[in-house]
Order: sequence, then structure tokens, then C-alpha cells
Amino acid sequence: MYTRILRYSVIPEKKEEFLDIQQEIADTYLNSMGGRMQFIRNNNNEQEWIAIQQFESKELYERRIEEVFENIKGAGIPEQLEKILLTPAEETEMDDYYMFMEVIAEETL
Repeated sequence: MYTRILRYSVIPEKKEEFLDIQQEIADTYLNSMGGRMQFIRNNNNEQEWIAIQQFESKELYERRIEEVFENIKGAGIPEQLEKILLTPAEETEMDDYYMFMEVIAEETL
């Protein structure tokens, strides 16, 4: 599974706005290419956030990303995001990974 990890610095008072914007972004990505996204905030620093994006394959991501970006730009999302980030979006750190294994606990009673 193709995995991308993004690091954001967000104005703490804008947390709800950040999550609303990320929901719009996630809907656009997932409607186009499936997968899943998670948003995690650092417990020790409320400014630090990580977004984890997972897609079926890098090939699928690369085929669809241009269309996704155009839809996001068309909705004015980059401008909304800029207002709540402490660092410009283009300086957001991004890394690509491949998930080899996931272990999930079985339900216990």
C-alpha cells in the first residue's frame, strides 16, 4: 500500500477549521482513488500535525493526482489552508512509504 506522510504546523485555535478543510481534501482524494487518510496531532505540541494518506498503489496515485489537485484548487482550498498554517503549504514536509504489514488486535471480550 502506497503511503504518504505529511507534516503540518497549524495555528492551535484553528484546529476545527483545519479538520474541516482536511475533510474536504480527503473527500476529494478518496472519491478519486479510494484508500484512507488519518490526521494526528502531537500531544506535546498542539501546532504539530501529521496526515497519513494510504492508497492502493503509487501508480494509481500518480494517474489521478493531477485531477485531484485541480479539483482542490478549483474549490479554493489552498487559500483556505494558507490562513491556518504557521508555515506555507509548499513548505509542508512530505515523505513516501510503502506499507508492508499491518497488525490489528482481534476483538476480545
